[in-house]
Amino acid sequence: EMEIFNIKGQKVSQLIHQNMEKGTHKITWNGNDDKGNNVGSGVYFCRLKVNHQSIDTRKMLLIK
Repeated sequence: EMEIFNIKGQKVSQLIHQNMEKGTHKITWNGNDDKGNNVGSGVYFCRLKVNHQSIDTRKMLLIK
């Protein structure tokens, strides 16, 4: 799973929710929430979970 959260910890978007092959993958977030609405500029966090365990969280800055 790969999810995007806002600074308040609220889930904004779920980018991936599927099994993937081993290897390198490129995922692009278009700046929209799960409903297709544009989100505002600001700080967001991207969390990667594998087998229901959080393995990495990165801070991102969205500038429009």
